[in-house]
Amino acid sequence: PKVHADACILGINQTPRSRFSGGRQLYSLEMVIDNVFKAFGLKPVLAPVSPIVRRILEQSTQYQSYTELDWRPLIDAPAWRRENCLWDGSRRPILGRHSRDSTDKWPADPTALGRAYCADLPVEVRILGGARHAKDVLGRIPPNWTVQPFDSQEVKSFLGGLDFLVHYPHENWIEACARAPIEAMAVGVPVIVPPRFRELYGDGAIYAEPAEVPAIIQQMWSDRSEYAAQVQRGWDFVEKTCALERFADRVSPYLEGITQTETTCAFRKGGQLSHADKLAV
Repeated sequence: PKVHADACILGINQTPRSRFSGGRQLYSLEMVIDNVFKAFGLKPVLAPVSPIVRRILEQSTQYQSYTELDWRPLIDAPAWRRENCLWDGSRRPILGRHSRDSTDKWPADPTALGRAYCADLPVEVRILGGARHAKDVLGRIPPNWTVQPFDSQEVKSFLGGLDFLVHYPHENWIEACARAPIEAMAVGVPVIVPPRFRELYGDGAIYAEPAEVPAIIQQMWSDRSEYAAQVQRGWDFVEKTCALERFADRVSPYLEGITQTETTCAFRKGGQLSHADKLAV
């Protein structure tokens, strides 16, 4: 098809390589840019999904055309928020993990994996996405874990039953901007991730080394006010960076004749734009 455009934005939701050292080559940025130029006759503006992706691209390529804002995953925040906080210091906390099951998605060190995911501790651990690779690392499935296959439960429902979400992938994996922590924050679940993810989630998450996770959970589970404060910080982060309203902020510099309000409303309603406006977007 022949598509004529005044601007072209290329969303970059992962880095060219899967790990900081070694790993898999996922794509060639130069080839992608060339394909975009052949299709649309324009050199695209790159829209990194996070500061990490932006920094790696800027360090690894001479390409210099980037969006001013990072294009993080968008979420209809009000639709995800659960009605009531589940905090109850009289019971065991429920920790959860939602991610695909691969070597990239679990720590390689068995001690780190066991501590991050509270193996054999008085914490209920629910895993949505499988744990075959975790079993390979640990040599077993801990008795306090309940494991479900990927997509076996609706994500919003799964997150709504958690007290904490823990997200610790392979130590060398480049996390572009995982959606699961953002969804958990939107629901109202405190999120615990490695310190290297601070530029991804700002004040919205709690940062800890794997060995520190059990103590942090115990501390927060004994302090309702601190737990509630972290829930609020997660909501604030989502509203500021990932809510649907941010879509208008991102595309408005490249659109003519469509106001930010019209663009946001159309996006929230599922893309009910006119045919011409859809082509513009």
